[in-house]
Amino acid sequence: MNAPDHTPNRSEHATTPLARASNGQTPHLHVQDVSKQFVTRKKGNLLVLDQVSIHVELNELVSIVGTSGSGKSTLLRIIAGLLHATSGVVCIDGQPVTGPGPDRGMIFQHDTLYPWLSVAANVEYGLKLQGVSRNERRDQAAYYVQMVGLDKFAHALPHQLSGGMKQRVAIARALANHPQLLLMDEPFGSLDAHTRTEMQQFLLRIWRETHTSILLVTHDVPEAVFLSQRVYVFSPRPGRVKTEIAIPFDTERSFGIRRTSTFHQLEWQLLDLLQQEHYEPSPPA
Repeated sequence: MNAPDHTPNRSEHATTPLARASNGQTPHLHVQDVSKQFVTRKKGNLLVLDQVSIHVELNELVSIVGTSGSGKSTLLRIIAGLLHATSGVVCIDGQPVTGPGPDRGMIFQHDTLYPWLSVAANVEYGLKLQGVSRNERRDQAAYYVQMVGLDKFAHALPHQLSGGMKQRVAIARALANHPQLLLMDEPFGSLDAHTRTEMQQFLLRIWRETHTSILLVTHDVPEAVFLSQRVYVFSPRPGRVKTEIAIPFDTERSFGIRRTSTFHQLEWQLLDLLQQEHYEPSPPA
């Protein structure tokens, strides 16, 4: 079966100064000085994100780690267009994000599959909403169901699947819409340790095969080191970028890198940064 065309449907646009990275090039995703403040009844104005700037290049896999409440999930929702930033700008290929769009796919910790639809029907649902013809969306759904290794379960309902299988369906559904950026919010957090390890290796394979840019939020430091090319460490609320760490491993990674001294050094470096943030109060907003 031939792979569906992945040619982006976004036309070429002139970049703006706001969307340029420090090297003068336009990153695929550029988040600049994004802040988010919620108004609550009990606590008044609550600053969750404070002038956050990050970027993700084409075909790059980047992770964000931080303590609970540091605004990581909020940032993903802003990038997805599900929330609006209080200030700052999010750009995809130089164009400001103003709402949800097919160029971004979102994967949550808990599956959001439609329980009354089969695996194949779940995968093709977004294509149906886009008006893709019945035959084309079935072909594309079949391709992605096969890609994630669930072709034997194409007609199964979600309640007949394991947790890892459900997340595979969620990933297939997102990929079927040909996103240029996949946003993943603790996608393996609810899985047991063995399944989580399998899903991490699965994600690396899917990333290499599809060349989709990925921004992953995780609390799991070894997961961030194993999967990422770069890791952003967030401070506690209000979330700020404390540091950015490059991961030196090749894209062709095996589970054996977890036993290397480099892996352990990176793991302890990240854990030390998070431990410091746990005990040190963040600077005043």
